[in-house]
Amino acid sequence: MTLSELAEALESEAHIWLFSVPPSAGWDPARLEELSGWLSESERERAADFRVKEDRVQFIAAHACLRHVLSRYLPERGPATWDYVIGPYGRPELAEAELRWLRFNLSHTGGLAACVVTRRLDCGVDVERRDKRRNFLGMSRTAFSELEQAELREIPEEQRPARFYEVWTLKEAYIKAIGMGLSQP
Repeated sequence: MTLSELAEALESEAHIWLFSVPPSAGWDPARLEELSGWLSESERERAADFRVKEDRVQFIAAHACLRHVLSRYLPERGPATWDYVIGPYGRPELAEAELRWLRFNLSHTGGLAACVVTRRLDCGVDVERRDKRRNFLGMSRTAFSELEQAELREIPEEQRPARFYEVWTLKEAYIKAIGMGLSQP
């Protein structure tokens, strides 16, 4: 698909980009420094706030991936040239009003980054590392509706982790898309 076909396809599609992010030990320091240079000053400050190196590298890599993806749709813009602002609930949008037709969202977790890109449609994405040792019923009480909690209680215990993450990621992507972040009950 050519770049113009890619941008044209956004008229009727949402594009999801998945990136594998290697552990920090797998990164060439010069490459990581280059990717960090693509980030805005505020992103670099946020990255520096991470105390754990793995989290800092994950943040830098995921945000660099987002910038790379955005440049696929407007190739005249390099990854370091994107300026975006974060809304009151954490949803990013491009700072330049004339480019706000390009909508996007980002999620990352240990070893994985995901971006979704649309044209004029609000969008959200979420990825989570699956941990089968969590207390899924307890966690569901804070974020799931009564019906969702009941469904989780009623299914066999071995199916709970998969169903929990299906509901959790769907809800989080939705509330990110509507711009409410985790403030939405």
